Amino acid sequence: MGRRQLCVVVTVLIALGLAGCSKDEPESDAEKETSKQATTDEKVRRVAKIRTAQQLVNATNDAIMLYYVTMNAYPDNQRALEALIKPPADEAEAKKWHNRGPFLQGDKIPVDPWGRPLRYKLLAGDEAANAPHPFRIWSVGPDGISGTFDDLTN
Repeated sequence: MGRRQLCVVVTVLIALGLAGCSKDEPESDAEKETSKQATTDEKVRRVAKIRTAQQLVNATNDAIMLYYVTMNAYPDNQRALEALIKPPADEAEAKKWHNRGPFLQGDKIPVDPWGRPLRYKLLAGDEAANAPHPFRIWSVGPDGISGTFDDLTN
């Protein structure tokens, strides 16, 4: 707890003790300030998670681009992000993969700050023609539902 937060808490405790306040009485200014601080802290944590998720999506995007340069193809939808951490079964392809792979650290598909794995889709047809990349990588965001306004994508 920071010094300012501690001062606010002490002030609230003193105010409650001196005024003989009960929970039925309206909030004091100090209590309102404490509530605002908690709200601000929650907002900071939420923004930090969103920024972390976007950085993870961007780093995974970069790993897919390196995969493409190495393998001369993007990961297909079947292997998806697993292609970045595990070599293909085909021996010739595995040899190419081992020249630069694995393309991500660790042996698991990246997980966003909310504990959910990133998603990947190789685009085709009109969907690919209208996209900045021929693939989509995304976090489903804070709500955990794909296709909503809070998704974080490349």
